[in-house]
Amino acid sequence: MLEMTTNLSRPEAFGDLPSAQMLGAKFHRLAVGEEGSARFAIKQQIEIIKTMREFFQHYFASVEAADADTAATVEALSPPR
Repeated sequence: MLEMTTNLSRPEAFGDLPSAQMLGAKFHRLAVGEEGSARFAIKQQIEIIKTMREFFQHYFASVEAADADTAATVEALSPPR
C-alpha cells in the first residue's frame, strides 16, 4: 500500500503557469511529503498495525499457555472417574 502512495501526486499535471506549479508543489507535499502528508499518515498507521499484531500474537500465546496450565491443574485436582 505504501508503494501506491507514489501515485497520489502528479505535480506536472497542473501545467506550466507559475501559480499552477506552486499549487502542484503544495498538493505534492500534502500527498507524499514528510510529516503531515498522506504518505506519512499511512506509514504511521502501518507501524501501529504492526505493533498491534505483535501485541495480540503475544497476548493470545500467553492466554493459550495460561489456559493449558489451568486445564492441567483442574485435571490434576479432579477425582478419578
